[in-house]
Amino acid sequence: MTKLLHSTCLLICISGVIGLAAAAAGHPGCKTRCGDVDIPFLFGIGDDCAIHKGFRLECNATKGTSNPKPFLGNFEVTKISMEDGKVWVKAYMSTQCYDQSTGGMSYNDASANLIGSSFWLSYTDNKVTVIGCQTLAYMTTDSYVIGCSSACDNKVNKLTPKNGSCSGAGCCQANVPKSIQYYQGYFNEGYNTTKIWMSSPCSYMAVMETASFNFSTSYLTSSVFYDTYKGVVPVVYDWAIITSKTCEEARRNKTSYACISNNSQCIDNLTNAQGYRCKCSNGYEGNPYIKDGCKDIDECLNNATYPCKGICTNTLGNFTCSCSPGSYMMNGDCMPKKKLRFDSVPVVVGASIVSVVLVITIMCVYLIKERRKLQLIKQHYFRQHGGLLLFEEMKSQQGVAFKIFSHEELQEATNRFNEQQILGQGGHGTVYKGLLKGNMEVAVKRCMTINEHQKKEFVSSN
Repeated sequence: MTKLLHSTCLLICISGVIGLAAAAAGHPGCKTRCGDVDIPFLFGIGDDCAIHKGFRLECNATKGTSNPKPFLGNFEVTKISMEDGKVWVKAYMSTQCYDQSTGGMSYNDASANLIGSSFWLSYTDNKVTVIGCQTLAYMTTDSYVIGCSSACDNKVNKLTPKNGSCSGAGCCQANVPKSIQYYQGYFNEGYNTTKIWMSSPCSYMAVMETASFNFSTSYLTSSVFYDTYKGVVPVVYDWAIITSKTCEEARRNKTSYACISNNSQCIDNLTNAQGYRCKCSNGYEGNPYIKDGCKDIDECLNNATYPCKGICTNTLGNFTCSCSPGSYMMNGDCMPKKKLRFDSVPVVVGASIVSVVLVITIMCVYLIKERRKLQLIKQHYFRQHGGLLLFEEMKSQQGVAFKIFSHEELQEATNRFNEQQILGQGGHGTVYKGLLKGNMEVAVKRCMTINEHQKKEFVSSN
């Protein structure tokens, strides 16, 4: 087997960390766009337009095109995110293909060297991706060897490649470690397509953005994968300012501290354990690396991100959501208040008061009538039993004191007119022995039913 090794080394040449460009953000003539890509400050095109040389970009037109593109070293830049601290670039893939002219395999092992720069492979956004029917490939770093093996129609494991699946059948993936600044792609030469080149001529290994990859079985039988990406795949790099190791250290150096906008804050680069980044405070957006670069977000203009189903009022760094009069907030929605029929309230209250007063009045009238009725009954029985005659007799007895006892007092004195208290009986009634309060003994005569003539005799006999 003839081995042709063609190694492409992708290198970002980084000089030592230079002091911050004092007023780069405000330099007239600094481009803020290259082709279709926005270039926010921190990055810059040309001399003195970046925060330091490590973030300097070149804006060049590639061969055969008139549209310029930004480059970071040898990497074409396709997108920059200030908020997430990420940059998207295009990097070469590694290939292993059967060469019909030699009857052997040819290799193209891609590499990338970011050592000493402000960039790292994003371990959250990228994976080592291997494509092939008889392939074992690796990503080697200064500390790790990461790889996986893919196969097709394996009689033991019965591996059948499927579109969208990358779990060992024609395609496999491995996670990228943290803090990687250098890697090299390699193929294990013992796994190749020499015997299956007619059905699967090539194998591929790429460190690439996970979200950009979707496996197709056509990648195994043709050059579709290589042609789709034109030999370069999207890769995501994390970045940080490494003039200081931490935010605490960076704040002590006011001349180089990068978070210069009001309403901005510093974030330690915990992902790669070195450097820091800046971000706008909550409720603000923009570029924290330039003066007054963080602007208040008008949340009321973006109901999808900041939902408000009532009256939205923007405030500095925030917003309020209130409800119009006649409604109230419940679970993020303005609910109409139940309308009370206020005109009926006085009627109901008034009717209730009148009803209570009427009931009380009726009860009082009833009690007064019953009391009067009772008085009339007492007077009737008083007259019936010679009460008037008794009063006349009392008047005729000058100087003699009288006391009239109630029926209840007499019942108590005679033990309810107990027969054992009887002293004697006469023609007009029965005489009982009684004991009044104060232990005074008296004789109580209880009359029987009598006529008017007998009343006088009964009164005279007492």
